[in-house]
Amino acid sequence: MESKDLAQISEILLKHQKTVAVAESVTSGYLQFLLSNAPEAGTIFQGGITAYNCGQKAKHLAVEPIYAISRSGVGQDISTQMAKAVSRLFNAYVGVGITGFADHSDPEQGVVAYLSIAYGEQEELAVRLSSAAADFRSRQIDFAEQTLKLLAETLGTVAL
Repeated sequence: MESKDLAQISEILLKHQKTVAVAESVTSGYLQFLLSNAPEAGTIFQGGITAYNCGQKAKHLAVEPIYAISRSGVGQDISTQMAKAVSRLFNAYVGVGITGFADHSDPEQGVVAYLSIAYGEQEELAVRLSSAAADFRSRQIDFAEQTLKLLAETLGTVAL
C-alpha cells in the first residue's frame, strides 16, 4: 500500500475538517483496516461497515433488495447507494462504497469491482475497477489500493 495515498487523504481531510466512512463488500474490511492506519485516523476516519451479501446491504445501507438480488449485489448503482448511505450512517462528509467479484469471474462482468465516492448525497466518482491479480486475496488488496489511490486523487481535485 502506498502510504503517500493515506497521507494525502489524511492531509486533505484534516485541512478541510472533513471525515470519511466506507461501505465495503468485495474488500471485506480491508479499506477500514488501511484507513485506520492513516495519519490522524481518529480525526478523519469515522468507521465503516462490511455488508457482504444483499440482505445486509439492504438492511444497513438501504440498497433496494430485489434489484440487488437480481444483480448479485454488484453494480455501479449499488456502490453509489452504499457510498451515500454510509455517509449518512456514520455522519461523514465523504462516503465510499465498493462492491464486486474477487472470488470468481462473473460470466457477464468478469473480475470487477464498482467504486463510488459521494460527498453527502452528491456522487463525485463512479468507476468500474478491474484486477489482474492471480488470487482472491490479492484481488481484494488490489481493489482496496486502487480505491485509496482514487480517493486521494478525487479529494485533491474537488472543492471541499
